[in-house]
Amino acid sequence: MRLDTTVVETNIHYPTDSSLLGDGVRVLTRTMKKITGIAGAAGTQLRDRRRSVKWRVLEIARAARAKGRQSGEKLAQAYRRLLEATGRVVGQAKRFATQIGDGVKRAADTRRQVVLEGLRRELESMVPRVRQVMRQTNARVFAGDTHAENKIVSLFEPSTEVIRKGKAGKPTEFGKIVKLQEAENQIVVAYEVYDRRPSDSDLLLGAIETHQATLGCTPHLVAADAGFYSAKNEAAAKAKGVKRVCIPNRGVDPVWWTPFHLRRRSHRMPKSHRPYAPEYRRQMVDLVRSGRTPEELSREFEPTAQAIWNWVRQADRDEGRRQDGPTSAEREELTRLRRENRQLRQERDILAKAAAWFARETAVIPSGSSNS
Repeated sequence: MRLDTTVVETNIHYPTDSSLLGDGVRVLTRTMKKITGIAGAAGTQLRDRRRSVKWRVLEIARAARAKGRQSGEKLAQAYRRLLEATGRVVGQAKRFATQIGDGVKRAADTRRQVVLEGLRRELESMVPRVRQVMRQTNARVFAGDTHAENKIVSLFEPSTEVIRKGKAGKPTEFGKIVKLQEAENQIVVAYEVYDRRPSDSDLLLGAIETHQATLGCTPHLVAADAGFYSAKNEAAAKAKGVKRVCIPNRGVDPVWWTPFHLRRRSHRMPKSHRPYAPEYRRQMVDLVRSGRTPEELSREFEPTAQAIWNWVRQADRDEGRRQDGPTSAEREELTRLRRENRQLRQERDILAKAAAWFARETAVIPSGSSNS
């Protein structure tokens, strides 16, 4: 039996506070426009604030790109304006829902009234989500709390979790944890999607029991990664009849390692870091432009603050916002030309050495040289 967990990502855009607030205003206003189209001008009148909210989001992006203390003050001020506008839209949506329930806003016929009730339920489900986004934005921007309770990363997929499994190319994923369980010949015999991310070590014994119930036998061998290991799990698996438990223990050298392996590990040179994927660098740039600082991102993710600043500057050069260095395309062209130049120098040196060797062997002076 082989056991592993993976992340199934939900189809959402990369979440930032300003983009989530913009999504909330857009959805609530769109729903209220539909209600106005059905119920007419009765009750509270709709005021469309989408344009002003869009300008606030752009203002936040511009302030996030700037440096210095004044830029931080501008960013906080822009977030206050965005939160104020979002709060007014939320209050308006709540009044719309209340007036539909009280009969102030009503349709002319039964069929359209059913549609109106559905729109009211949509408002009632969306308003708490937008309020939660407002709370977590307040906590992050004005209190520095990046771990708000019941954090929402998508208004349309509110159950999406922020999952970090330590991947270098994608340190943060947004979705759900799925457990996959295989038998011989890579046949999947069981899977499970979890509402909340469990600890991998809590899944091993349940997986063995599932294998026994599904196939009617105890697996001879159980293999999993180090996340599933614990001394208790190893002992319990053997007590259930598993002959071989192949789960590495983090921080413990394998028993078959010889002094040669230990000596080689102690003298091993550190490996250089793999280059980050362009999509990952672009996500970091978008986060900085949406209001996050590189220092804050370096504490939360793997890259250093200086690396993130370099990515932002390079993105500005590629988009024509800075003129203090070459663009990515120019850098690639320069690298290619240097590689070709180096190859030509090597070929020239090889030909020169070959000509000198032939001259010594045949006593013939190469053309272009003289005895003087």
